[in-house]
Amino acid sequence: MARWEHGRLGLILGILATAGCIRSAPELPSRPEGAVISGQVVQRGGPSGDWVPATGVSVTVAGLGVTASTNADGAFRLERLPVNHIMTVRLTAVRTSTDAPIQRRVLDPVRPILDRAALDLGTLRLGPGGDLTGRALVRETAEGAAAGVGGTLVVLTQTAFKAVTDEAGHFQLPDLPEGNFDLVAFRPGYLPARQGGVAVLPGGTVTAKDLILQRGDAPDVVVSGSARILGDASDTGHSGITVRFAVDGAETPSAEVTTGPDGRYAVSLA
Repeated sequence: MARWEHGRLGLILGILATAGCIRSAPELPSRPEGAVISGQVVQRGGPSGDWVPATGVSVTVAGLGVTASTNADGAFRLERLPVNHIMTVRLTAVRTSTDAPIQRRVLDPVRPILDRAALDLGTLRLGPGGDLTGRALVRETAEGAAAGVGGTLVVLTQTAFKAVTDEAGHFQLPDLPEGNFDLVAFRPGYLPARQGGVAVLPGGTVTAKDLILQRGDAPDVVVSGSARILGDASDTGHSGITVRFAVDGAETPSAEVTTGPDGRYAVSLA
């Protein structure tokens, strides 16, 4: 009888020990929910021209296809955005008539670091577009004088806006969204010229500094990285994801690559 009691006691202790192990098992990590970006858009309105909520403004994250529209209070909310990813938010108002000025704005890039991070952009003023003018000149030698030529391509980064210089090297980019941009000039046989931090002001005209292109062949640039699926709990990359590189507004990509077994990719951009 004592032996049976001893055996039953051992069985009970074994069950309790097993239950304790089950209870002490770590919980599985929750699925990432992504970041949230919110804010309010206002524009001039009414007889007094005060800032009022802008309804129906399209709010888009460039390159991700994530879009929202402002409500009657001008508020918007973008959800499930990738974490630790640099994002550029664009605002585009609905045109009330065909001759009404286009109201657009490109915000400074943001980068949510933590999952479930909530970024409130506050009140964003949306006004008419601005104009940008300038010159793109070429220089044959380091000591030579820069001269204007026609046919040089000038691109406003993060947008689809571009222009071609006239015979004197002048260019004009009208009706641009408000924001800070990089201005880049391209010409075959010359190194690209770049000017950063060009501010486009609503309803005004800004003249950029001269872009000087030096004679030479542009070097290849190798871009590498990894890709993963939003919402996947694993920290590793994923294979078979197609990564495309293209100028904003272009119909076809300039380069395309597929991630390998480890989720990484590398591509050469001339």
